[in-house]
Formats: sequence, structure tokens, C-alpha cells
Amino acid sequence: MHRKKVSVGQRAQDRLEAEINIRLMDVTRLLKAVDFDTELHLPAFEIDEFNVDAEQIAAMLRRTWLVPREPLKVLVGRMERAGVIVFHAALDGRAADGVTVRPPPLQPCVFLNRGQPADRQRFTLAHQFGHIVMHGRPSPEMEDGANAFASALLISAADTKSALGLKVTSQKLAALKPIWHVSMNALLFRAKTVVAVTSNQAQCRWLQLGALGYWQAKPPELAFEPEHAPVLSELLRVHLEDPGYTVEDLCASLHVFELNLLRIHDLPEDTKGSHLYIVQ
Repeated sequence: MHRKKVSVGQRAQDRLEAEINIRLMDVTRLLKAVDFDTELHLPAFEIDEFNVDAEQIAAMLRRTWLVPREPLKVLVGRMERAGVIVFHAALDGRAADGVTVRPPPLQPCVFLNRGQPADRQRFTLAHQFGHIVMHGRPSPEMEDGANAFASALLISAADTKSALGLKVTSQKLAALKPIWHVSMNALLFRAKTVVAVTSNQAQCRWLQLGALGYWQAKPPELAFEPEHAPVLSELLRVHLEDPGYTVEDLCASLHVFELNLLRIHDLPEDTKGSHLYIVQ
């Protein structure tokens, strides 16, 4: 399941699939030597079989995970504690924002485009998680459903209305972005969905954001760091510290060249001959 640009060509698609397949082969070999225990339940609400919508499913997931009524700032960590493996990958530049695969016998794997800004990565991650939770089978409406799930999961309806108040301004959207860790456009779209603003008011704000250039480039002072995905780092740490393997040993085990290992898994070049550590 891809969240990608409509204009993705076949060559870019082939490179994308090759990158994903290499990563999956590596993590499959790495997982053979460890026990991967989960701490959170990974629910499955097949949306076609429940008389509910994506908004309700996002609310049920928050209750299942005992998420407080506040901005959900830590999403990667919760997903990985539920058994989902998250990767940050090149994904052939801007070819795709995110991809979800479920290759047996692995648990669900989500690939995020590390070239995208953190707010877009978070929405893409929540979108892909919507596919995992709701879409055991593909359907024509699944992309819209995943977007609705992501919006509801990251920005609850009640909190949106109370945070934005009676008047939604560009200044207020900018102030809330670092609090909610979503884009101003996502906040504005959510405000329109929960009827915190009218369609005409939302259209005026979108035009204003576009005039300020925020469609292409967000204000750098509002930027925040992407969430770290700890499972892959932990897998590499286990192999390089506990058995005392070197990078050369790990490359031999994974059947890859050292430069490819460093590039694919985004490891620093000074890793050679040393042990890895987890970056929190």
C-alpha cells in the first residue's frame, strides 16, 4: 500500500521496490537471532465489517492504547511496541511518501520517505497505520479512509475545536503546529472536517497559506525533528554489541557490501570497527 505521487514512473517504482526488498531481506535475517516481543495490542478493525467509520476507529485505537486526550506526539514508538517495524528510507527521492507491506512471516512494515519534512512523515505514518488497522483487503475508498484515520488519530475532534476557538487564523495555526506536530494544512483540513470553520473560511485560509509560500516551504522556525524508529537500531546494536560482531561480520551475514550496508541503513561511515549505540 503506497502513499505516492500520481506521476510515479515505472523505473522509479522498480527502484522503490528494490530498496524495500533489500531492507526486508536484511531485517528478516536480523530477526532470526532475537526475540521480538510486543507490549501493545495491534487491533484489527476491518472497516467494511464494522458499522463504524475511520473517525470512530481512530478513537477506539486511542482508548485501546490508553492515549491521553492530548496531542499524540510519539507515534513511531507506540507502533513499534505493537509489533510494526518502521523504516526511514530514500524511497527514490520524492517518488513516494510511504509504503506499507506485510511480508510473511514478518509483522507489518512501514517505509517512510526520509526526504520529506517531519510533519509530512508523521501524517504519512498515521495514514499507513490506518491501512494496517482497517484494510485487510483493498478497496476503492481505502486511501480516503486512511487519510481520515490519520487526521482523527493525530488531531482529535474535541481538542481541535477547543484549541482553535471561534476564529481560525494563520497565526493560530502556526502556533499550534509545534504543539500537535502536524502541518498547518493538516490542522486546517481537520478544522474544516469537524466544522470548526466553514468551507469559505477554510478556503480563505488555504489561499492565505499559499500566498505566504507555506505550500512548498514551511517556516523553518516551526520545524521539528522526525521521530526516531528504534527497532532497527536495536537490531543492529544487538548484532554488533552482544555477539561482538564487527561491521565486516555483519556484512558477511547479510551478504552485502559495507558501503551498501551504511547507505541502506543510514549508518555513519565511522561505524567501521566500532560498536553501534541507540540514538534516543
